[in-house]
Amino acid sequence: MPQNAGADREPWSPDGKSLLYLSRIGAIGPGNNLITVRSVAKGEERVLAPCLYGVNQISWAPDGRAIIGLGFGYKNADSGA
Repeated sequence: MPQNAGADREPWSPDGKSLLYLSRIGAIGPGNNLITVRSVAKGEERVLAPCLYGVNQISWAPDGRAIIGLGFGYKNADSGA
């Protein structure tokens, strides 16, 4: 089940066409949260894997053209960790 984008943040895009939430791969823990955008019209999901551990707060930029996320630590893309 998707986690909410944040209790104080609107999960819907400013144009109302997409839903933003955190999903996860594997067990609960640092590095497993993925930013997910679901198209309302098509029902398709786009999964974004940021180079941050512990992403836990996400929000749409006011114009809807970007997503702002808060996490900690940096994943090394070369090592997979």
